[in-house]
Amino acid sequence: MPATSGVSHLGKVLCTIAVIAVALHADWDAGITFSVTTKAAPQDRFNELLDRGLLALSNGISPFELKCFERDAERLKKTDAGLAFELLALAAAIGGRLDEADTLFEKALPHSRQTVFTVQRYMIVLAGTAQTEKMLSLFRRFESVLRNSPAAIDNMSRALTTAGWLFTAEAFRGEAERMGIDIPSIVGSASLAKLDRTEFPEEKIAEAVGFSHRYLRERGASPEAVEACIVPSEDGTSAVFFQFALERPADEVVDLEWDLFGELSKQQFAIQRSGRLVFGLTSLTA
Repeated sequence: MPATSGVSHLGKVLCTIAVIAVALHADWDAGITFSVTTKAAPQDRFNELLDRGLLALSNGISPFELKCFERDAERLKKTDAGLAFELLALAAAIGGRLDEADTLFEKALPHSRQTVFTVQRYMIVLAGTAQTEKMLSLFRRFESVLRNSPAAIDNMSRALTTAGWLFTAEAFRGEAERMGIDIPSIVGSASLAKLDRTEFPEEKIAEAVGFSHRYLRERGASPEAVEACIVPSEDGTSAVFFQFALERPADEVVDLEWDLFGELSKQQFAIQRSGRLVFGLTSLTA
């Protein structure tokens, strides 16, 4: 499927980092805000550093800038150790020290004022570093906590979908119905229900999707957004379609798409070779 400029054809766009991140700014009273709080430090400072760090996670950062970021995060320990450890985990992830990031996240948990938001913020870090298997593990570990928060249900459903865990995401979205809250299905509950899960094993979908995320990240082209939907297949059946939207010129995206297809072919993912899973890239640059 050729890459095209713009995303007007994207039916269900899922932001991988930016939108969810703004919704997870720290607020000592509410734990979450949808805009930068006007309260005094340290939460103001944390929100500022969180935004800065997530931008670096997507776009890269110099070693000197990373050291400055870590220094600023360390300073927060005096007023809120939990938020400081979260930022240090983010810094470790930016620096490619993923095991260290996990350790620092674990250190943040005992100090967290509201675990549900600390977990969601670390899910963004895992998504930003294309650790799709860890995303599922983190979700499973804290599912009982996350399921009581409408915002968490929405955010986690989106994050899991971008990682390829379609059926898990849809099942978790159903928790909103239990609470009497309407959170629209991302892929489409009716469409997913029609898929034979023996032909669409979730772990195989996530394996190929995770590989694609990691390949693009290694090329410095982490997706800005992801579309996941069910589309008709050439043989009259259905296929799961993942499209990655990149902040790159259309001609670069075309080259990246062909390179990705070549690497996917080498990996020989059975679900993709069968036509049950389809990938595409698109440019967000006009």
